[in-house]
Amino acid sequence: MEVNLFMADTISLEEALTSWILGGYEYSVITREKIAEQVYFFYKEKSYREQKIRQISKASSDSKDYSTNIDRLLRSGVLVRFGEVPQRKGTAYTAMAWDDGGMDGFYVISGKPRYTAQESISTFFPYGYVSHISAMEWYGLTDKVPKVVRFTTCSKVEWKGRFESEFVTRFGSNKEFKDFVPKYPKAGLFFEGKELLVSSETNYVEPASVRGTPMRVSTIGKTFIDMFRHPSFCGGDEHVYDVFLEHGKKYSKQIIADLEKYGRKIDKARLGFMLDKVLGVKHEKINIWREEARHERGGSKVLSTDRPFSSVYDEDWSISLNMEVVKAYGSEN
Repeated sequence: MEVNLFMADTISLEEALTSWILGGYEYSVITREKIAEQVYFFYKEKSYREQKIRQISKASSDSKDYSTNIDRLLRSGVLVRFGEVPQRKGTAYTAMAWDDGGMDGFYVISGKPRYTAQESISTFFPYGYVSHISAMEWYGLTDKVPKVVRFTTCSKVEWKGRFESEFVTRFGSNKEFKDFVPKYPKAGLFFEGKELLVSSETNYVEPASVRGTPMRVSTIGKTFIDMFRHPSFCGGDEHVYDVFLEHGKKYSKQIIADLEKYGRKIDKARLGFMLDKVLGVKHEKINIWREEARHERGGSKVLSTDRPFSSVYDEDWSISLNMEVVKAYGSEN
């Protein structure tokens, strides 16, 4: 619920911004760009919740207005710089340097619930999602406790385009949108003692939202696809095999559905083989993929991307079984 701190006919810009951050803005952390965008909005509207905002005489805002108002929020204690938040016991709630010198431009809102590393990352970086070993941890697929947060996002070009489209929807114009584009994520930051590691994908896949939190995570089916695309990001190929053996059948419908939506031919061959030959899952899509794969021989088609090509081969799926644990399912080629 939005906090209405003032009932007078007019309100100061600082009061309006404070009220919005504490009540109108739904998250517990915020970026410089998001605050600047709201200041920009206040300068355009010159009112907040039917109250005229005092102290606005210019037609539009500029970078000095953004810095001035953020400084006021810091002095009042409404905001705390992210790296200055008191450490939790046993963790280092700090950040390593990046383009603008550490975590400058990232803030925690005082009095709001404390976020996990995954929630903060999802808020600071709006186009992307928790993925790979971090998604496996979220879904309870792994007993590993990763010291990193794996995060997948779109290309920088798409990132900028997505924000521009949203900005135009809100303001009716793309004028000045470049001043408010959220920072693109980079590896080398630490959240709750966990290092942020970033991957990008050309064909960006929309994630699943976690109800009641800002966190976004790869869908369960996409998580299994990524396990076979990047086993080194998921605890290694042997761990991926064990996880698939334990959970693959349970989530086979979701895996098949996401393979149909997002899977490349090699994804369908790898997971199709595992569903078909290892788990014995029966499905019409698997039959179709098997027929397609049977006519697509190729020396580069391997089950694990972490290992060299093996002469042990599965004829039905035209794939090299280059892991010892599955060689019994194939024959020498």
